[in-house]
Order: sequence, then C-alpha cells, then structure tokens
Amino acid sequence: EGEEGRVGGADNMVGDEEVGNVNPHAGNDLGGNAVGGPPAAVAPVETVQPPQHNYNIHPRQGRNYSHCYGDDEQVDEANFFQTARIPGVLYGANSVHVPEAFNTDLIAHHIMIIIATKVAAGETHIFLKQGLKEFGVKGEQAVYKELDVLHLQNVFTRQDPGCLTSNEKGKALESLMFLENKQTGAVKGRLVADGSKQRNYIEEGAAASPTVMTESVLITAAIVATEGRDVAVIDLPGAFLNAEMDEVVHMVLRGKLAELMVKVAPQIYRKYVTLGNKRELMLYMTLQKALYGCLRSALLFYLKLVADLEGQGFRLNPYDPCVANKLVTRAQMT
Repeated sequence: EGEEGRVGGADNMVGDEEVGNVNPHAGNDLGGNAVGGPPAAVAPVETVQPPQHNYNIHPRQGRNYSHCYGDDEQVDEANFFQTARIPGVLYGANSVHVPEAFNTDLIAHHIMIIIATKVAAGETHIFLKQGLKEFGVKGEQAVYKELDVLHLQNVFTRQDPGCLTSNEKGKALESLMFLENKQTGAVKGRLVADGSKQRNYIEEGAAASPTVMTESVLITAAIVATEGRDVAVIDLPGAFLNAEMDEVVHMVLRGKLAELMVKVAPQIYRKYVTLGNKRELMLYMTLQKALYGCLRSALLFYLKLVADLEGQGFRLNPYDPCVANKLVTRAQMT
C-alpha cells in the first residue's frame, strides 16, 4: 500500500518545497511523502503574459525652456528641473540648485517657474493702498475705470445706510481692489468681494459649484481626436457678472475706494457717503450681480450657463453636470 499510494517523492519535489496536491486523508511516511488514498492530480502552472498593445504613440519631443534662463546661459533641457535660472527673481541673479523636493515633483516645479516668470515680468496683484503708491496716477485711473465699468453693468446699486440695521451693517462684505501691472505696461484694477463673512450663515457645500471631471476632459479629447472634430475655445469676459444675485447681499466701500466711486457718478452716490468710526469714508452698496468673491457667485454663474445651454437645445450628461451635448445636423456637439 505504501509503494502504490506514494505520490510526490523526487518527481513531486522542487528543492525542499512540495508543489503537488496531496490527498488530505493520507498520512506521511518517514520520508515526508504522502501515503494512503488515491494519487492526486498535479495541475500544471501556467504563466499568463500581459497583452501587448500598440497605441501608435509618437515619441515625446523636447521642449524649449530658454525663456527661463539668462541670455548668457546655455539651456540644458535634460537637467532643466535640476538647475534653473530666473534672473533677479526668487533665486537672485545667479544660478541656483532646485531643492530636492522639487526633483521628484516636476509639475510643482513647473508651476513655480510659471509664477516666477510672471513675477519677473511684473505681472502681479497688489492691494489698493500699495498700488496707488507704486503706480500713482496710472493706478488711480485703473481703479476709476474698473468702478465705472461695474457701474455701467449695474453690478451694484447704492444703499441708504439709514435703512440698514446694525446686524445688516455687520454682515456687509468688505470690498477689495487689486491692481495688476500687465506685461504691456498697462495697469488694470479688479474689484472683488471678501465673502468670508458669508461662511457664518451659508452651510458648507450649499455654495459649491460643480467642476468638470478629469475623466470627462480626457474622454472628450479622445473622441475629438478619433472623430476629427473641430474645437473652439471661448472666453466669457466678466463671466460671473452675467448672473443675477438671488439674495440680498450688502457690500461696503471704504476710504479711497468710496471716494473714487463717488467720482464715477456724483449725483447718485454722494449723498449716501458716511463717516466710519475712524473718520474714513464709507459707502454701502447692494449687489445685483454675482461679484467675484461671494461664496455663491460660481454656483449662480453655473446655473445661468446651464439654463442658457438648455434653452439652446443642449442636454446635460447624466454622469457629469459640466458636460452638455446637442445634435446639430445629425452630428453631436459637445
């Protein structure tokens, strides 16, 4: 019985490890081999190779980073993310070594290069007080132009401070004016609202606007490339200002900003100017449009855009609310 029921042995051993299947009811002889019961079948081990795909991917071409180097320095694209030079900005005038943390994160380093390039070109945002000191008359003209545009677009209307309660005055959003020095040398002003006070009474998530999923962008790009579709990129100037406010939101302009607002339309705003505790000028406004900085501005713009698209015959994708499709002469427009 031992000889006939013996399985394994030298034919079923690899080194010191047993790879064959053994009858669980069988015992073992002194040699470590299973005995008793019918011999068990040994299943062959197959190695599955991963499928090989050919996506016809073109070799990656080198990029030109010469704009990030000095005029007297050679561009070494292979070591660009190990050593880089940005004249006079962040690193000083000499070449420096990028910190080790960036060597493993090329994307973060690239973003840093872009920001530094904008700083080198002088394209930065600064607050009103500092901007007026730096740009002088050009800065004041830029602020006046920005306020005049917002006035003509009916972004806000004057508010009588005597009709506001102390609670409403406390909830009024602060106004922030930024000045930006463009690469062309022009100075541009931008008025935004400080919506931090709205966090006290707007629930978290109630003001969130949906954003397109990365998968949607990649899939759409693949479809466009496969079908050879035409692609158009558009910009909506002052996008948020196309949406109407659906709640009462007050904003206050202080100091120089209130003074320049009065200069835009003295007959409208002059009589509503008051003095604050620090003897500074104050002008209360009621927002009529979704000014940038309010917590719900992005959501209001999204709802406005969706309503306009649906009015033109578009239908939202059921899996991504930021993708819309429409059939135009038997062809899909996304």
